Amino acid sequence: MDDEEKEVAAFWDDFAASYIAAQRESQVPIVRDVIRTLRTQLTDQIVLDVAAGAGRFALPFASSAKRVILSDISENMLAYASQMAAKQKLTNLSFRHESWSHLRRQQSLADVVFVNMAPFLQADDLAALTRLARKLVIVNRVVQRKDVLLDDLLEGISDPSNELELMATYEKWLNANKIDYRQRVFHYAVHEQVERQEIWDSLVDELNFKQQRLVLRRLEQRFKLETVFENTRYYDFKLIWWRRIR
Repeated sequence: MDDEEKEVAAFWDDFAASYIAAQRESQVPIVRDVIRTLRTQLTDQIVLDVAAGAGRFALPFASSAKRVILSDISENMLAYASQMAAKQKLTNLSFRHESWSHLRRQQSLADVVFVNMAPFLQADDLAALTRLARKLVIVNRVVQRKDVLLDDLLEGISDPSNELELMATYEKWLNANKIDYRQRVFHYAVHEQVERQEIWDSLVDELNFKQQRLVLRRLEQRFKLETVFENTRYYDFKLIWWRRIR
């Protein structure tokens, strides 16, 4: 790994515990729905999960796949996945601690290559991603995200991320290269009660003084005399998959 990749690895190693905890608490059943959609394509196949993290998808894949290979830049993420695999008595997993720059130079490592929300994956990477697969490539990403309360509080303050636009660039690349692909979109709504102080504590350190005053006014308008707000978060995921044509 080069120095930049080592920094990325260190970040994910440090963030691993918080990231894993957030995944455990997630109320979005995207893993279930991806498996239901693609079970026949995964059954008895060797599956490579790129940027597998702590095995959120890879471990469930192992129940139907012949073998699952987890590749990730974070040793801590892979260590957790290994521990969970041992607890679940899964014996058909292997682990590759590596950067994407190393992995992308490989070819035909697995029958099926799967990627979920890889932060580094750009459209220019899809050719290398496809070469990793012998049969099928699967990519899953959030394409729309809305938080009723936070979007209102931070309107005009936080810049929209172009991360949500990545899937469109993937599809543009596939179309430009005349690669047929299939797709499915999953819609989720998560309802939750949030406390005013909890929201304020999560935001205050990220805001300057002027922004803090603005957010406080918006909090007062939203919560009025209440301490709890009934919030809803919306997520749209898009799953696309295509076959490797030799």
